[in-house]
Amino acid sequence: MTATSTNADRLLVLDDMDEIAELIGDLAEQAGYSAAVTTDIDAFNAALEHERPDVITLDLQMPGADGVEVLRQLATSGCEARILLVTGMDRQTVASARRFGRQMGLSILGVVQKPFDPETLVQTLSKARGLSGQLSPDDLETAIQNASLNLQYQPVVRRLGPQCWHAESVEALPRWQHAELGTLLPGQFLPLIASERCMLMRLLADYVLEHGARQLQSWQSNGLHLGLRVNIPAGLIADTDFPDRLEQLLDEIGADPVLLTLELSDVLALTHSRDGIEILTRLRLKGINLSLDDFGTGNSALQSLYTLPFNEVKIDKALTADLTREPGAQTVFRSIFGMLRDLDISCCAEGVETAEQLATLDALECDLSQGFYISTPMPAAEIPKAVETWTVDPAQRMAAGAG
Repeated sequence: MTATSTNADRLLVLDDMDEIAELIGDLAEQAGYSAAVTTDIDAFNAALEHERPDVITLDLQMPGADGVEVLRQLATSGCEARILLVTGMDRQTVASARRFGRQMGLSILGVVQKPFDPETLVQTLSKARGLSGQLSPDDLETAIQNASLNLQYQPVVRRLGPQCWHAESVEALPRWQHAELGTLLPGQFLPLIASERCMLMRLLADYVLEHGARQLQSWQSNGLHLGLRVNIPAGLIADTDFPDRLEQLLDEIGADPVLLTLELSDVLALTHSRDGIEILTRLRLKGINLSLDDFGTGNSALQSLYTLPFNEVKIDKALTADLTREPGAQTVFRSIFGMLRDLDISCCAEGVETAEQLATLDALECDLSQGFYISTPMPAAEIPKAVETWTVDPAQRMAAGAG
């Protein structure tokens, strides 16, 4: 493996499965690390002295030595590396291991549960590198002005009937092609936009909307009928000119507003905001779809479902991850789906990483699904081929709808 930066931090991976260890190593390099991977405790011990890692990812279930033993060994040797636990163990056991590590004086970064979202792992590792110290808001503004950002797209599929999913739309995800740090994901540069940098937030949102809408129109012209999804910070909803600016942009490009979905999180403040309610309502009147993102976390509220004009709710990936491993998760999902159907609101589950999760969502009759099991984010040129697997022809769609 090679580093993506000449100043790359060193990362050491210990996992019991070769393919998972290699995946973590590859994702670490995307985050700017020089990575070494191993599945053997003796090789790990040797690499500790040779590599002198800045960060260690540790699986708690290892043949020959469990993760707690490894933590004790690291503490005894005076290890100063930051440690990220990557494990499929239950939450109580993991929480206990994390407390033990900290009590032993180790720097425990946190926990990533298996199966993990690759992009989330990249973002977690990036934060551990402290990239914000190497980047400034002015750097981001320059990157936007110089078109150093590009978009990748991740498909979202709609359930048409039992075991029948159709590629309906794609979510636009910005990537910053940094000359020295390589490809940066949103979690690595969005923290640069402080609340007082509203203009920078607007510049980034306008950039993604314009480039995404142009790609949407291009796909439509070439017979590929997909909708477009764009994440919009709730802070932009304080801009009363936003609906008109967006309508004008779509009109100039020739993109149909009904094909656009704006995904908003952190909307608690909008529930009692006159401007927020006005702006969201005007967007819906223009035909633009609104999705309440990260539902099920502290960023969402039940009150938003009936006080704000959302026509979709996006279930947070943390809840989706629990769907097939926590006994009560399916009960919670059924309650959410029933409530949303009564409110005539569609439901999208994000973070779908396994066939088992998708099959469970199918059985629960979830409307929409998105995640790495369905497709990874990719450049626009790869989308037509990628969505073929999830594309149902018109006759099948009619049959599924009738069923």
